[in-house]
Amino acid sequence: MTDIIIKEVVTKDDLKNFVLYPHTLYANNPYWVPSLRSDEMDTFNKDKNPSFKNCDAKLWLAYRNNEVVGRIAGI
Repeated sequence: MTDIIIKEVVTKDDLKNFVLYPHTLYANNPYWVPSLRSDEMDTFNKDKNPSFKNCDAKLWLAYRNNEVVGRIAGI
């Protein structure tokens, strides 16, 4: 079994992968309603989300074989 590697989201590309992961995870689920990608990006943007005046957030992606297999948010 291949190990899972956890990497912090630090670049805009990382954030894009973080936001897009549910689109892969739930791609075949007929009951899943995707959120607007731009809204998701704005949610984690410290300049656009006023919540970040009162809190911090750290995001991580879980990889197996260089493929995203999970995401973690600590807020």
